Amino acid sequence: MSDRLLTDQTTAFLAGGGEMGERIRAFDWSKTPLGPPAHWPQSLRSAVSILLPSKAQIVLFWGRDLVTLYNDAYRPVFGAKHPDVLGMPARQAWSEIWQGGLEVLFEGVLATGEAYWASSRPFFLRRHGFLEETFFDVSYDPVRDETGQVGGIFCIVSETTGSVLGERRLKTLRELAARAAGVRSAKEACQVAAATLGENDTDVAFALFYLLDEVGRQATLAGASGLRPGGPGSPASIDLQDRAAPWALGEAARTGGPVVVSDLSARFGPLPGGAWPEASEQAVVLPMTKPGQADLAGFVVAGVSPRLALTASTRTSWTCWPATWARRSPTRAPTRKRRSGPRRFRTWTGPRPRSSAT
Repeated sequence: MSDRLLTDQTTAFLAGGGEMGERIRAFDWSKTPLGPPAHWPQSLRSAVSILLPSKAQIVLFWGRDLVTLYNDAYRPVFGAKHPDVLGMPARQAWSEIWQGGLEVLFEGVLATGEAYWASSRPFFLRRHGFLEETFFDVSYDPVRDETGQVGGIFCIVSETTGSVLGERRLKTLRELAARAAGVRSAKEACQVAAATLGENDTDVAFALFYLLDEVGRQATLAGASGLRPGGPGSPASIDLQDRAAPWALGEAARTGGPVVVSDLSARFGPLPGGAWPEASEQAVVLPMTKPGQADLAGFVVAGVSPRLALTASTRTSWTCWPATWARRSPTRAPTRKRRSGPRRFRTWTGPRPRSSAT
């Protein structure tokens, strides 16, 4: 029997599998502890043949070094690490969580031969250039080799980050609505709202509430959490006609919609990251209006958690804050009218104040 025919027959288990099937077939496995696929044990072949065509998010870690193999569905889990992590030991593929708990979980599966399962387990993954707060349903199942020992770990996961964060944000909205009912002035409303957002510092790194004057030109800080009032990132007042002023309140007033301000450290120096040690680098400016009116009452400046991406779902949920709060609070609306139309997020590219203090 020719070597070519032998290879075709013994690697048929790698057929299909979309992009990852192609990558696994093209990968030089001889440079890894697994060796060429033609010589893989049947237990490994069977596991890979199940993994490749599956629509579930699956990664397989095999051998003493727990070499990484995964399918198309699992690619978003690795994010920007894909495809470089193919063939890597698990300790390198998931280096950011290896010593933080993953090593212990895997060692338990390998030593006991018992599966590990968890629902919405938190993981802090560096898959998009920053340490990201994520949640997954996970099942880590042992795969026994020809010796009867555990030869690898078959990991089936399902990301639940969206649902966990969604529930957390709904709780904040409920708290905003409940606490707004008892306030008696616009300033008190802003102070209570800032304190409420401060309780969710895993999502909101800091929050500033500004109220407009009667003519709609000067915004005065009325409530703050996470930032000391009067600092470089939280001035006591902002002139909306000053294009060099921080936070792009004038831009939000002109467009009537949310504005994203980025590169906060370059603009203000390091700003607090809420519950996390990293500095917040993005904030969203949200106009506040009274229900059924086009008049602006003020603005919310919300710092984005350094461990969360500013996704479409995040933006949508945050635009609900001003309406939820204004619906029950006595926030006064002055004469400046907000432009009608869809509330599209805009990115501010205005001047950057030079400061190293927070």
